[in-house]
Amino acid sequence: MTRLPSIVVALSLAVNIASAASSALGDPLQGIWTGKRTSDSGTELNQTLDISGTKITYTLATLDGDVRLVAKGSMKLEKAAGLHVMKFTDIEAGRSESELQAVGEERTIVYLVDDDRLSLANSFDRVRDGETPRVDSYTLKERKKAATGAEALAGKWKATVKMGDDDREYDLSFAVADGQLSGMWISPRSGEHKLRQVKFEAGKLTMELAREIQGNEAVFAYEAVLKDGALSGSFVVKGYEDQYKGTWSAKKD
Repeated sequence: MTRLPSIVVALSLAVNIASAASSALGDPLQGIWTGKRTSDSGTELNQTLDISGTKITYTLATLDGDVRLVAKGSMKLEKAAGLHVMKFTDIEAGRSESELQAVGEERTIVYLVDDDRLSLANSFDRVRDGETPRVDSYTLKERKKAATGAEALAGKWKATVKMGDDDREYDLSFAVADGQLSGMWISPRSGEHKLRQVKFEAGKLTMELAREIQGNEAVFAYEAVLKDGALSGSFVVKGYEDQYKGTWSAKKD
């Protein structure tokens, strides 16, 4: 398990908002936030928090730009006793993007957004060796809007397809170019398959995938609803609806 200062863990995240209330709380956080902190040795450091849609990246660097830490994870926003609370899970951190390691614990942070200022109360949830509870302030550098429409799908996903008692895992990726949505279905058994007729409207995804069944081309038709950062829905094989149908779900990788 990688041990990190609480302020580092608190800000290194991919967002997974579980309710409409949480989503409303998340909107003011969208943007790039900057702040300063002083290390235990007295060195002044820059902190950058980039929150864009459902992605958050925290970077800690020296004043001359030498990166000391990059961290990411999952965040859920709630309200408790009138306070805005961030709960962090699946946290990874390291000296760079290529050196991320699982931290192996969860964190609960109280936060407050006031226009262009973000305040975080760190390490108040429990006592940790070598950590002192502290409050850090960030200033908004650049405002961003939460991803909407097809942009909410862009990126890599992990998909699970269930048909009868059979569960299979796949990789799925979406990209948006010139307003058009495209995708790739990746099977660990048969490789990459380009999706066709991919559409995302009013929170509903529809897409088709051409495969082979008994030597003949067959079209898998998928539909799903995007809710709380996850996709879930059903599929059928055109012309074989009675034989091949099931459910599927996917979450951002």
